[in-house]
Amino acid sequence: MVRKTLSVVMAAAAAAAPLAAQSRPAVEVTPQIGAIVFGDMWKGPVGTSLSSANGTFYAAQLAFNVTDALALVGSVGGAQTDLRAGLPILGGVRVGESETLLYDAGLQLRLRGAGAGTIPFIEGGIGGSRTRIRVGPVDVRASNPAYHVGAGVDLDLSPSFGLRLMARDYIGRFDFEDAILLDVESRTAHNLALTAGIRVGF
Repeated sequence: MVRKTLSVVMAAAAAAAPLAAQSRPAVEVTPQIGAIVFGDMWKGPVGTSLSSANGTFYAAQLAFNVTDALALVGSVGGAQTDLRAGLPILGGVRVGESETLLYDAGLQLRLRGAGAGTIPFIEGGIGGSRTRIRVGPVDVRASNPAYHVGAGVDLDLSPSFGLRLMARDYIGRFDFEDAILLDVESRTAHNLALTAGIRVGF
């Protein structure tokens, strides 16, 4: 029984060895889809607030692998949702539409030791956001710097192909002065995106 178990383990290790030994491709592209939860862009008195509603998030990431453990990454993603006002007693009320585009560049660090084909990673970077808000005939836009931190896992079927699951926190403010020329105090918002995608290497 012990000999049979050892044989199975050795066979599994031999099968996994080629995958572990192969280097990742120089360039990777990962289209993604998931959901984004927006934080409040403005918080007022008596429980009032203004935010984009949660919705579907589409994104794509381009990675240039420096080593098997380190990559330079650039991402772009967006969502089109309702604009919601938080009001006492009434809760969230739709008041318009919101379109958000998020883009960034940064570093991705892969962490080994999770087993062949399962590679966790962390990343962080800096970029910006573009937000368009429409309330009736009013149509305003604002561009703002934004940061992001993220973590995820690659489930590799081969060095050049696999599934990527990840979570990212986009951190930034909505610039009301840029949008409506009024110095309205905004707040730092945490916008959490959860996505799944297909990683393809070249």
